[in-house]
Amino acid sequence: MGLCLLGALSSTAQAPPTVQTSQQDSAATSHIRLSVQQLQAYSGYFQFTRYDKWVLQVKSAEGGIMVKSLWLGDEVRLTPLSDSTFFCPHGFGGDSMTVTFGKKKNKEGEYEQLALGDIPSWVRVYGYKPYEPVAIRLTPEQLKAFEGLYQGVPDSGLLMFIKAKPEENKLLAMRLWANAEFEAIPDSALHFFERENLTYTLQFKKGQGGSISELTFADVNHFAKVNSPSLTPARMKTFEGKYRLKEDPDNLILITAHDLSLVIKQLWDGKETIVDPLADFFFYNSARKYSAAFREDQSGAITGVLVLNKDLFEKVKD
Repeated sequence: MGLCLLGALSSTAQAPPTVQTSQQDSAATSHIRLSVQQLQAYSGYFQFTRYDKWVLQVKSAEGGIMVKSLWLGDEVRLTPLSDSTFFCPHGFGGDSMTVTFGKKKNKEGEYEQLALGDIPSWVRVYGYKPYEPVAIRLTPEQLKAFEGLYQGVPDSGLLMFIKAKPEENKLLAMRLWANAEFEAIPDSALHFFERENLTYTLQFKKGQGGSISELTFADVNHFAKVNSPSLTPARMKTFEGKYRLKEDPDNLILITAHDLSLVIKQLWDGKETIVDPLADFFFYNSARKYSAAFREDQSGAITGVLVLNKDLFEKVKD
C-alpha cells in the first residue's frame, strides 16, 4: 500500500514520493530500547534531495522518535526495531511506515541520511529555517488580474489546466486534471500559498505588457495563461459531429452546439453532459468535473477531443 506524501498532486504533474509498505513493516512486532543519548543522534532536519520543500523534522521522544512532515504538518511517533530502523503502524495518512537511517554520521555522531519507507535521499540540513509564510491583503482589483485559465504541458503529454478564481483575499485554484481545488493565500504581490500544504504554491509572472502571463505551481510546474474564449456560432458548429473512442471503436459520442455551449451525448447509454468554454479549445462542466479538450489539424479542422483528460475520441468523417 502506498502513501502519497504530498497528497493531491497528480502523477501527471511533478509527482511526490510514495511510501511503500515493506515486508519488514508487516512483520514488525519486536522493538529495542535506546537511551536518551542514543536517540539524540537522530534529531534534526532532513531534506529530500529532489525537492527542497519536502523536509522532515526528527525529534527524540521517550522510547523513540517523532517525525514531522513540515509541508503537511503531520507528525507521527516511531519506535526502534534496531539502532537504524524505526517503525510506526499508522504513519502519514494511516499507512504503516518505516524510517531507516544510513550508517554515515557527522563528527558529533549524528546521522546524516535517512530513507522514508522505500524512498532514500533524505539528507541532514544545517541551520534550516522552516518556511513560514505570512499572509498579506490584496485589493479585489489586484486579485482580479490573476483570474483565468492556465495551461501546462507536462512530459507525459497529457493536458493540465489550473483555473484561478478570485475570492475574499484569496484565489480558488482548481486543478482541473485532478478534479481538485485549494485556497491560495497571498504572501506577496505575485506569490500565493496553501495553508494545509505549504508545497502548494502559485508564483505568478507578468508579461511585457504588465499583465499576468504565466504561473509556476509547486515551484516546478509551469503554466501559461490562456486567452479568454472568443468563439462565434460558426466556430461552435465545427465541433459538432460524431466521435469514436480510439481504444474502443464501438463507443461513440455525439456533440452538438447550443449557443456557446456543447452537449456531449454518450451514444452507448444516452447520458448527456453540457460543457462551457474556458478557452477556444477547452470546455468544462464544473459540477460534474467533466472536461473536453479539442484537437485540430494544421488547417484548423477539428480532429478529435480528449475527454476527462484520458479518453481520446477521434472525429468521424462525414
